[in-house]
Parts: sequence; C-alpha cells; structure tokens
Amino acid sequence: MAQTLSLQQSQRMALTPELRHAISILQLSTAELTQLINEAIDQNPLLEVSDTSEEAADSFDSDQQLRWEGTASDQEPWERKEHPESLAEHLLRQVGCLSLSDKEKSLLAWLIGSLDDNGFLSAPIERLAEEAKMPAEIRLSDWKAALKLLQSFEPSGIGARDYKESLLIQLNHRRLSMQSDPVICALASQIVQEHLELLAKRSFDKIRPLLGCASKELEEAVRLIAALTPHPASEFSTDSINYVTPEILVRKTGEGWCAELIEASLPKVRLNRIYAEAVTDSCHDQLWKDRLHEASELIKNIEHRRITLLRVTQALVRRQSDFFESGPLCMRPLVLRQIADELELHESTVSRVVSGKYLQCARGVFELKYFFSSQIGDSNEAVSSIAVKNEIARLIASENPSKPLSDAKITELLSERGFSAARRTVAKYRDALGIAPASQRKKIR
Repeated sequence: MAQTLSLQQSQRMALTPELRHAISILQLSTAELTQLINEAIDQNPLLEVSDTSEEAADSFDSDQQLRWEGTASDQEPWERKEHPESLAEHLLRQVGCLSLSDKEKSLLAWLIGSLDDNGFLSAPIERLAEEAKMPAEIRLSDWKAALKLLQSFEPSGIGARDYKESLLIQLNHRRLSMQSDPVICALASQIVQEHLELLAKRSFDKIRPLLGCASKELEEAVRLIAALTPHPASEFSTDSINYVTPEILVRKTGEGWCAELIEASLPKVRLNRIYAEAVTDSCHDQLWKDRLHEASELIKNIEHRRITLLRVTQALVRRQSDFFESGPLCMRPLVLRQIADELELHESTVSRVVSGKYLQCARGVFELKYFFSSQIGDSNEAVSSIAVKNEIARLIASENPSKPLSDAKITELLSERGFSAARRTVAKYRDALGIAPASQRKKIR
C-alpha cells in the first residue's frame, strides 16, 4: 500500500492551565474551597483574608508595638478542647476500679486491645492466648475467666465473638439487673439463640408455634430485642461527622422567592495591596510575578464561581418555586439541560455547580442536586420522581403496621392521587428510600 500525505481540518477545544484551574474551583464544595483558600494564603504572601472591618485596618498605627497578652496556659476552661474518651480508655478505667491481681489486669488489657471497632473479639480466645506469649502458668481457663469478666463491663455486649453472642450478653445483663421481665428476657434469648433468621424475615406466624407463647409475650420479646444494639461500641465510634455549610439562602420577599449568597460561608480573600504594588512597580524577580499571577487568578476564579453559583441557583429557584411554597409533593421535573439552556452554559458546568453545594431555606438545608429529578408520566401529567418518592414515604408512614401496603397497593393509591407510576418503579423508589418490603414491615398482630 502506497503512503500518501493529506490535510484534514477539525475543531477541538484545548484546555489551558487557567481554564483547568477555573473548572476545578467551580466544582469544589464549600469545605474544599475553604481549605484551598487557607492553604493558598499560607503559601502565598500576596494573599490575605479581607478584614470585615475596613475602618479597623485604616486606623491601625504602624508605629504601635505589638503586645502579646496571655499564653496557652491562660486559656479559659471552656476554650480547651478535650478529645472524646475511646472505648479502650473507657474499659481500662473500669478495670482500674476493680480489685484485681496483676495477672488479671494484664489479661484484661490484652483482650481490650484485641477488640475491633464494633467491640467484638474477632479472633478465637485460643489464638489470642497463643499470640500473647504470657507466662506458662497462665492457662486457657484464666483467659476465659478474664473474657467473662470483660463481658460484664459497660457498654453491655462488649467482648462478644459475634452479633448473636452480643445480643445474648445484653439480654443476660437486663435479666440480672432486673431491667426487664425475666420471663420475657428468657423468651427473647431463645429467639436470638434459635430463631434469629426467622426474626430477621419477621416471620412471626412461624416463630409463635415454635415457642408456644402468646402473641403479647412474643410482641414484648421482639420489642426487647429491638431495643438492643448490634454494635455495642457504636457510641465510641471515631468516625468524623461531615458538616455541610450552605452558601445560598432562599427566602420569600414581596416579589416572590429569591436566592442570595451567604457571605459568611467562605473566607474573603484579596491581594495584599502593599505587596502587590511593590511587585508590580519595582520587582523584577519572575518568582514574585508568578506568585502575583497565581493570586490574581485564584481571586478571579473564586468570583467567577460565586457569580455562576448564584445565577444557577436563581434559575433553579424560579423553576422550583412551588417546592419552597408547598413542599416536596409540588416538586417539578427538572434536568440540567433546562438550566444550561436558560443561562447559556454548558451542561457540564451546571453539573459542577450543583454538586456539593447547599442552600438553606425555611424547609431545611438541601443540596442543589436534590432539585433535579426525572419526569414520570406523559408531558400533560408529568410529575417529579422526588414528589412520587415523598408520596410513597407518606403512604407507608400512615399504613396499618399489621397490614402493610404492598407495592401493587401503593401503585394503586398513587394512581388515585394523580401519580402515574408502574409497580416496578414503586419498588425501585421504595428501595431507594431504604424502606423494606411489606413482608418485612409487618408487625405482630
């Protein structure tokens, strides 16, 4: 085959470093952008946080001497941050309250150090005894005695080998402490020991004849089991809680619903005027010029993000005004393309803007993505999928616990209320809401 040369004309968009930076700023959440701003201020002397009081800055006397008042030890008690007590610290404190031998304390300390995040012993006691390499006079019976003592500690259920044993330990604690009826405790223990799978399926009609008990006793036993915790160490979880900071406030005015930026949601960043003028006027060092360019680009991109976020939110509020007025049942179908076309933006830009950004209104705090949902039904009777989900949740919340609504019945009731949805759609939305099927929601009659 002969080789030939040819010219071909095509169009493609090349992303410059400045454009890439602007896009990355646009899609950052409030927390991420705050962190980025703080890091930029630490690394670039040309940037500073804008003082909320310009008058204070203007009245500052440069000849004044700085006075450092107070030290870390002068901090008021309510300003000191104390780390929360861990599970190990909580259990070791209980060990210290008992009159025990050094051997017993050592065994308990080793067992406590072997607990997992749920407060369970994930390894057999024999393996733990072998790995500990304790003195030869310590027998397996000593380990088992220490484990039994550990299982008497608070929180109840600690030191179990699995969820079933943890529930049985909790029930035994309730029986010994007379917190619950001993007869009901015994019945609940039998259910956990022998019929836990049937209980998970809520097959009460099968459990009752196997136990030979009355419906009322079974109901009390099931209620007692439901009051237990499968994760005894949950209150000592070290998982951090992610808080969201809304950037938009939606409120009603005389002209209708409007959106405005919450100025305090982000630190205000600006150029240090003195340093910037010095770099511009007399500095010939390219490094400082690059720093000035980076600082200017950051400020420009933050402002672009701010304007775009406000424009998108205002358009969203105009289209979903019925939600802010009457609630989720009045949510309208809305897709990214509609907002993009209205504002003459690319659909990907709108997607980046609404991801991880939150607004605050009288009904609570919502992520902007919440207001975009698919359409159900034809164009004449179209409803939002969010409205359908809320109606499903409302129907299930008001159902008879002994006769829960099936997906087919929910479909029928939705149709009566003007929501056209197939049964498989109802099942999908119910699962998305984290609601179990009717067979698992059934209560004891």
